Amino acid sequence: MASSFCSVLTAALQNHLTEYAGFGSNMDQTVYIAYSGGADSTALLLACRQLGLPLQAVHVNHQLQSAATVMQTHCEQFCQRFSIPLIVLKVEVLVDGGESLEANARLARYRAIGDYLKQQGAGLILTAHHEDDQLETTLIHLFRGSGLEGLSGMAVCAAWPVQGEGVFSALRLGRPFLNIAGVALRRALHEWGCVEAFDWFEDPSNTDLDLRRNWLRHACIPQLEQAFPQWRDSLCRLNRQVSNYRQDVDQRVDAVWSQCIGSNRGLLLQQFNTLPSALRAQVLRAWLKRQGIRLNEAKALELLSQLYSVRGGVRQVAGTWYLLVKQGLATLQFK
Repeated sequence: MASSFCSVLTAALQNHLTEYAGFGSNMDQTVYIAYSGGADSTALLLACRQLGLPLQAVHVNHQLQSAATVMQTHCEQFCQRFSIPLIVLKVEVLVDGGESLEANARLARYRAIGDYLKQQGAGLILTAHHEDDQLETTLIHLFRGSGLEGLSGMAVCAAWPVQGEGVFSALRLGRPFLNIAGVALRRALHEWGCVEAFDWFEDPSNTDLDLRRNWLRHACIPQLEQAFPQWRDSLCRLNRQVSNYRQDVDQRVDAVWSQCIGSNRGLLLQQFNTLPSALRAQVLRAWLKRQGIRLNEAKALELLSQLYSVRGGVRQVAGTWYLLVKQGLATLQFK
């Protein structure tokens, strides 16, 4: 019989597959897992195995560090040991282009996985994001000025996060452990008999404080713990409150969506500009988000002012994409 932490993970996984993936009582569909070889994704992989689910692990080799080959070898050996099918996808990561290396690596990873899943006819892949990741993401969004949308954090099940696709893609990203603390995943690994440095791989880049998330995790959050011991509960509560607010916003956006969105996913500016200013901002950000683009409040306001004119031409607030206006229709374009 599975012990406590293992049971928490398998119960969360089964609930996610039933509620969000539509598996119901049919658990013989292949479950695709984003597998880095780290502790978290290893826990997700073993939780799926515990439930007896047919698996396909997907590992992305970013080829950015000397340890990349070692990480890939570890994943291959671990999956071979447990008879879990594994596919390795190698990607080339853009080292400039106006975005951080982290952002470019994430985009390359999601593009490669998305292309593979389409080939397989799959609609969902699971990641091992947990509550600690959620809190870190919320803090990063807060510091970057992402507004209320950023404070709602990651969704339990979301549209595929690749620019130009978004909800217009059939692919979904599931996060079954999003409400579980990271420590629970590691304790479950120990309950399964896993031993660090043998059963999971610690990415050397996780200690690089030049990366914002690592700085937040290792330098900032420990001080938060000392000054505000209740900060985790407070931020989780804020996540829930903002998420509820976002649901209300989404309903308002959905009510006017069909009148504002035309052919080729374009934004009909004449109809769009008749909306109240607050709703116009919400529709714009939703339209972009559903195509994989996130804007902070300042850039959203700047773009809104540009879109008030229906004259043809380019509207731009970022370096990698722009809006092309032609005959009153704004469409998303990439450089």
